[in-house]
Amino acid sequence: SDSNLFYFKDLLYGRYELNDSFMEQTYSEPYIDIVTVINKAIDNNNFQFAVDSLLPQIYVYNSLKKSLAQYESIKAKGGWQPVPSGKTLKVGMSSSRIVFLKHRLYASGDLNTSGIQNLEEYLNNRVYDQLLENSVKNFQSRHGLYVDGEVGKNTIAALNIPVENKVHSIKMNLDIWRKLPQNLGRKYVLVNVPAFKLFGVENNTAALDMRVIVGRLDWNTPIFSEYMEYVVINPYWNIPSSIFEDEILPELRKDPEYLKKKNIQVVSLETASVSKNYPQNWTELNPDNFNYRLRQVPGAANPLGKLKFILPNKHSVYLHDTPDKKLFNKPNRRFSHGCIRVERPVELAEFVFNDDNEWDGNRVQAEIDSGVSRNVYLKQPIPVHIMYFTVWVENDGSVHFRDDVYNFLSTTSDINKSI
Repeated sequence: SDSNLFYFKDLLYGRYELNDSFMEQTYSEPYIDIVTVINKAIDNNNFQFAVDSLLPQIYVYNSLKKSLAQYESIKAKGGWQPVPSGKTLKVGMSSSRIVFLKHRLYASGDLNTSGIQNLEEYLNNRVYDQLLENSVKNFQSRHGLYVDGEVGKNTIAALNIPVENKVHSIKMNLDIWRKLPQNLGRKYVLVNVPAFKLFGVENNTAALDMRVIVGRLDWNTPIFSEYMEYVVINPYWNIPSSIFEDEILPELRKDPEYLKKKNIQVVSLETASVSKNYPQNWTELNPDNFNYRLRQVPGAANPLGKLKFILPNKHSVYLHDTPDKKLFNKPNRRFSHGCIRVERPVELAEFVFNDDNEWDGNRVQAEIDSGVSRNVYLKQPIPVHIMYFTVWVENDGSVHFRDDVYNFLSTTSDINKSI
């Protein structure tokens, strides 16, 4: 009985303790009495039904369980040997290190063996051919690396992570899913911070998939859930005091015309109106005595771009467009002050408005083109889940791994360690 209580509790709440700052779920679910669940299982002589009723009701969880079995099997066979470091390997090269590379990619299933007639001969061949390049690209894609088919120091480092670490990562991510509400909603937006990706999910199917930019290590994006309530078209950027002090004030001390060049207005905290009578001796200004706030008007230079998606929360975090699109091509996209920049904001607007017949992509674009700033409220607020998954499974069954970008999982502990 004691073992069953602990087992069912682990199924419902997870096995590992996470740092309090790691995730903050604002959605409350009905209380589940584990003793009642066990008693029903005994009465119905069906423990499997009781177990299933406590697990996440989402296909991703079951896919991840299958991946765990796959990597446990690799571990049981001895895992893989590391690839020796050295100069970058690429197509056309010949080296004994390439033999290690082929065996490594074969062990993890990244090497496509369907067209190989003599597998042993191929694995021990020292030549870096096109098939191997494609296999390396597949590995790089699964691990969030720059996909170029060349094996440099970053790819070597990822290849040489032991299979035991992969198994632990999968278990940790299964545990994260168990800590979440079983039902995330019929329709919701999910941001996976370590993957730098956003998904629009409806009826358990990803209808939208795009890249995002998240917070820097010193301005990390918080992990939480809230409801998106409205969208701002052509938003003003209300500049936080910390950014004014740390980033803008130094620019003003070098160039007093900086505000004018950037179309930044100075707003009085007393009257909430644009002011012309503010202190302009930036060299001697004490930010603590500056009774104004700055805001940048809508336009091409505005860092919020053309759309801003508001989900009121204590962190003042929101989703928004950005004029700096080239950063989306970086494999590691930690560049913001905590808010989330989205790659295709008009498509996200279409997704959140698709229950509203009055709004579609054409109307959103027309409102953007007008240049007028306005708030558009959703008829039905939708959940936004900002999550932290370092492992997941794509629709094609491929397992994807990402770095623990904020080191959130390195401080976890087993809550049953002393039991």
